Amino acid sequence: MKMSLQGCLASRKDSSGEGRPLPLQDVLEICKSTSQAAPASNLFIVLPNGEDYTGGIYKYNIKEFTLVTDKEKTAHTMELYPELFWKDTIDVEELIRVGLCWQYLSLKVGSLGLGISQRAHPPKKLNKLI
Repeated sequence: MKMSLQGCLASRKDSSGEGRPLPLQDVLEICKSTSQAAPASNLFIVLPNGEDYTGGIYKYNIKEFTLVTDKEKTAHTMELYPELFWKDTIDVEELIRVGLCWQYLSLKVGSLGLGISQRAHPPKKLNKLI
């Protein structure tokens, strides 16, 4: 079963806390189909604590995840970040800033009726960073 970015956003917890963490196999399938639809050198995701994985920021490479840090977590089922082409080490705060900006723009585009999920809410505590 392949899931698109749209399917991923619709499956995650919203800002009210509804929803559940996805199984790791589902997360891998989402990342696989997303990278097939829009090939990128890197795909970063933020996961909460799940049944078969620890919450944190992960980097997806073709078939597997690499944990970047477990210091930053989220209450959402899954956050997909835009592709980042970077030769240097990526600072965790910079990665989160880029992701929050992407989420904010997703909401703006969605409010125009262009098909982006309305459930892609930036975390309330971090809104001041934008």
